[in-house]
Amino acid sequence: MYDPDVGADVAFMAEEIAPGCQDPELIGRARRIAEAQVDLMRVARARRDIISAAMADPTTGPSPA
Repeated sequence: MYDPDVGADVAFMAEEIAPGCQDPELIGRARRIAEAQVDLMRVARARRDIISAAMADPTTGPSPA
């Protein structure tokens, strides 16, 4: 993860998935799961922001065909 905040979220979540684990393979799997979860959360947040903006200004919707 290049974003330090995202990297911290992934590390925290991976530790929650596999607490105290010392197996590198399992830690890697937990990190991949955590990365996917963080991505899903970011997508959900972006979707919510787009919908909120559209509801605040209904003139920004798709143009009629």
